[in-house]
Amino acid sequence: MGVMLWLLLREKIREQRVAVSILIPYLFLVFAATLLARRVRNDVHLIISPFWKIRAIMNGGASRAWLRNEILLNVLLLLPIGVLAPVFFKKRRFLWTVVAGVGVSISIEMLQFLTHRGFAEIDDVIFNTLGVLVGFGIYSLIQKGRAYAQQ
Repeated sequence: MGVMLWLLLREKIREQRVAVSILIPYLFLVFAATLLARRVRNDVHLIISPFWKIRAIMNGGASRAWLRNEILLNVLLLLPIGVLAPVFFKKRRFLWTVVAGVGVSISIEMLQFLTHRGFAEIDDVIFNTLGVLVGFGIYSLIQKGRAYAQQ
């Protein structure tokens, strides 16, 4: 986030100002929802088995609907980063947007692990990253639409 603020101050670009004015409160809400709103647990919950949620859904069981919702929420959680972060990068927008999204996701999971709030899961990082990718796709479509409209 500090890099984004530095870029904003360095370059007075309207898109960046709008993006940062949305990203700062959004990131605060993300961290509040994933950390502050959760109770402290006495035990540590770390799940490093990738795609366990998908396997559990495929195997059936009572928690299928809950797991589908959990996956969807994880995808949606960081989707805005994929839409907003690219305006801060001139080169390699896709790469740096994904790096930013993965960094935020890993930060959340590490903080959940260290503070014993929530579950630290590799699945969350995977589905958060998928959300960033979907968001970047939306950003790309918006940019193509703008380029087409200017012709």
